[in-house]
Amino acid sequence: MPRKARSAEAKIRLLRLAEELKSVSQACCVAGFSRDSFYRFKRLYEIGGARALAAPLRRKSAPRNQISRQIEQAILELARSRPNSGRHLISKILYQRELGISPSGVRFVWLRWGLETARKRKTWALESRKIGKAEKTKSDGPGGVERPKWPK
Repeated sequence: MPRKARSAEAKIRLLRLAEELKSVSQACCVAGFSRDSFYRFKRLYEIGGARALAAPLRRKSAPRNQISRQIEQAILELARSRPNSGRHLISKILYQRELGISPSGVRFVWLRWGLETARKRKTWALESRKIGKAEKTKSDGPGGVERPKWPK
């Protein structure tokens, strides 16, 4: 049975079918569930009723090494003002501002924004300065700067 079709109703039907047939094995075979799942559903139903059988709400995971928006904006501002600077110098400047990030972290932000080479950063800096006086919208990227789109 596909994962999406395994709703709380299907689990309750499995429990009722097992009662009717008086055989857990046959009910599981007919419904397409494993016996292990049946006993897990039975335990949940006994503890919390039908609500407990509903799919658990899952939180969106946040990776531990996720870079904050503040640091990402600072990296982009430095990339605009100093496009020739390398990742080590940018990292050093940010450590002096008490925004600690490693050189590889700077590189990952540049990769995400398509700014991995000095040439791309220079082009982006020139374009963003031309656009700089234009009105910033909510659809713009961090810091109000549009995300560059490079031909492949």
